[in-house]
Amino acid sequence: MNVLKLYLCNPLFYRKNAKKAGAAAEEMRCFELDPLEAQSVEPQADRLIGNLIFHGFAVTPNTEGAETGEMELPSGRYLFTQIRENAARDYLILMAIEAQKDGLWERLRLENRLFVRTLFEDGEKVTQIFRPYSL
Repeated sequence: MNVLKLYLCNPLFYRKNAKKAGAAAEEMRCFELDPLEAQSVEPQADRLIGNLIFHGFAVTPNTEGAETGEMELPSGRYLFTQIRENAARDYLILMAIEAQKDGLWERLRLENRLFVRTLFEDGEKVTQIFRPYSL
């Protein structure tokens, strides 16, 4: 699994009650991470991902209320990885742990949030994770 550093130039907007455009709708989930496990090189997998903070669907920036919408993936620095399938929770945890290990190895300051985005690319379901960090 490749973990990349990504600089997101423009935010992505999501709303809980946005209309789901069929099976191809882009979804975002944001989870809080356990504060102790989120800074560990060997986190306990069953404790890493905490409460679901937000779950919604993509809206375009010009959609009424999108800029003041319920959630955005802000522009900024992220550790990023993806898989071309709808990843089960166990695999999401593995992806999150690998990204965390890479970030800690590089001495990045990792935030205690995990964003999980699912969408369709080239006719395939894709699951992406974004872990915010600072230098």
